[in-house]
Amino acid sequence: MRLPLLPTLMVTVMVPVMIGLGFWQLHRAGWKADLLVRLDAQAKLPVLETARLSDDLEFRRVRLMADCPDPSVKGRSGKNAAGQVGFSMLLLCSAAAQPIFVDAGWSDRPDGWTKLAAPWPPKGAFAVTGTLVRTGGAGPRYTLVSEAAPAPLVPSAPPSPEDIPNNHMAYAVQWFAFAATLGIIYAVYVSRLRRGK
Repeated sequence: MRLPLLPTLMVTVMVPVMIGLGFWQLHRAGWKADLLVRLDAQAKLPVLETARLSDDLEFRRVRLMADCPDPSVKGRSGKNAAGQVGFSMLLLCSAAAQPIFVDAGWSDRPDGWTKLAAPWPPKGAFAVTGTLVRTGGAGPRYTLVSEAAPAPLVPSAPPSPEDIPNNHMAYAVQWFAFAATLGIIYAVYVSRLRRGK
């Protein structure tokens, strides 16, 4: 019996591709594990006073000068250090000659910013200490999550490398399972053809 051309061709192409993707995910899992170790070590370093922003400072505690001429805020969902869900208040500022979000603090109310006890932010450049992370999504490349917050806001939960998932091993298992499943389906199909069913 001749093997069916199209199913055989598809399996011949797809099974190696799926296995290759599985090995690629295994490689990614190792890369991500190394990255998380490096970011975790970086997060434990002392505060760095800096006048530059770069990806190699991600999750580093830094102190920099920020200027926030526009006092309006952008609220986004966030947590405080106690793990309560609410709203983090983001200010669009400038630091190291780049735009940056400053996470000024957390509130359980979306209008928490309007309840400040005193005017904030200060006029002109002022020092901010916090954890630097990449923003993700629209807006400036970096967000500085401040360690202090103007009352009645409280500091937002500091970002941690532990929040970054490493699912690549599970993805690898999925690709290997897809390849095995396709192989089994093909074998059953060919077997049924040979029996004339």
